[in-house]
Amino acid sequence: MQIPSEKEILTYWDNSHTSPLLSVALITYNHDGFIAQAIESVLIQKTNFPFELIIHDDASKDNTQKIIKEYAVNYPNIIKPILQKENYWLGKGINATTTIVFPSAKGKYIAWLEGDDYWIDPLKLQKQVDFLEANEDYSICFHDIYASYPNKELEPDKFMEERYHKIKDKNNITYKDLLEQGNFINTCSVVFRNKNLVQPEYFRLSPVGDYLLHISNSLDSKIKKIEGRMGVYRRGIGVYSQLDSEAMGRKKIEYNIVLFAYLENFEDKKLIFNKILKELDILKQQSEAKCFRFIKKILFDLKNAIKNNLKF
Repeated sequence: MQIPSEKEILTYWDNSHTSPLLSVALITYNHDGFIAQAIESVLIQKTNFPFELIIHDDASKDNTQKIIKEYAVNYPNIIKPILQKENYWLGKGINATTTIVFPSAKGKYIAWLEGDDYWIDPLKLQKQVDFLEANEDYSICFHDIYASYPNKELEPDKFMEERYHKIKDKNNITYKDLLEQGNFINTCSVVFRNKNLVQPEYFRLSPVGDYLLHISNSLDSKIKKIEGRMGVYRRGIGVYSQLDSEAMGRKKIEYNIVLFAYLENFEDKKLIFNKILKELDILKQQSEAKCFRFIKKILFDLKNAIKNNLKF
């Protein structure tokens, strides 16, 4: 597909907007083999509203930043690069997405994309913003995607879709469905209202950020899945794609403990507590001593994070 120039993109936009209606948060680290495709999948979006593309690179060691700079030169009114010299996540344990990128977003809405994923429908953003503009009682909308595996054809991402299909009332999806089923919203599919949420400091202890964000964003509103398969998620490349079952179980325990600390409703806490117990039982069967050390550590970290912060 032909990539439009910045001048061509600007001609699509309604001049009545004085600032971007939507901000695309493109998060990347060591993605020099994929970042160009991700950026171009944003630039092909045909919208009647202005958008900005914030690209945050977390101090990549490859040529990712060089590629970003090349695009930024040609799209200075659209692309806003944030190029770190020191890694925030690995070096400081700071989630730059929620602490730097989202707070800098000027849009009423935010679309999330990671540097090794990409969009395939040029009307994706227009469709999602149109829905949210017309439905104030929804804070999140998402769609189906394809999964891309190394050396294979694209195929539907059944992993997330199986969770979604278990939802009983698909016309009234809320955060409670996320609690019950786990995350069914793929990062590259989501557009959500920019509520300028201030997340608790202890959220940094969670190994996943998108799941907790979707829950906090939808506590007082609904979630909508719109028709279409409009993005591609690369499996088998990221860190989580390479975890074994024990490591994945540990991650589930970590983010569920953080979630347990965050939730206020008793029934919600009870649901998450039972999930924690289930994963602990599996871990205990593998090694009781390792299970004990693991829980002791994460509870200690959580206690200190809450003590040094914030609302609990």
